[in-house]
Amino acid sequence: MKRLLLLFFILTSSSSISQNLTLSELIALKSIEPIGLEEFLSKKKWEFIGAESPDYDHGELGVIQFALEKDIYSNKAKAFIRYYYSDVNIIKRISIQFHTKVKYLEYLDAVKKFNPSLHDSTISGNSITKVYRGKTTTFEFEISKNSDSFGSVSEIFNLMIVSNEDYDLNF
Repeated sequence: MKRLLLLFFILTSSSSISQNLTLSELIALKSIEPIGLEEFLSKKKWEFIGAESPDYDHGELGVIQFALEKDIYSNKAKAFIRYYYSDVNIIKRISIQFHTKVKYLEYLDAVKKFNPSLHDSTISGNSITKVYRGKTTTFEFEISKNSDSFGSVSEIFNLMIVSNEDYDLNF
């Protein structure tokens, strides 16, 4: 009986914890429609924080934004996701911003399992950008240092996932 109660406690407590996403989940999000995206991320305890419709007159994609463990008194969070989309073509992009080197290395290792080529790399100002290109998908990592008004320095990691066709046409 004690084991059954312990198992029940573990399962219920772990399902209420917010979850960062794996690379496979991020890639899968590119194929989900906006409503399905919201439902999937809400189940993982991500918070919807805003959206903008596409502006076709200015060639801008729509964007839906979510945060993981967002602080209620500031704009800080464990991670942010931006889902870019268009209603008139098949362009869908996923961008995730996170703040730990452990998560960066996890995503980098997962990308490298696809055996991509290093397509481009740049160093500019306080950031390094690396672009890996697989058979159908491009992965762009950006690592930057940011300092606040108190002199505190932090690392910010961004990963953008786009189709090769989209990357060739728009970047």
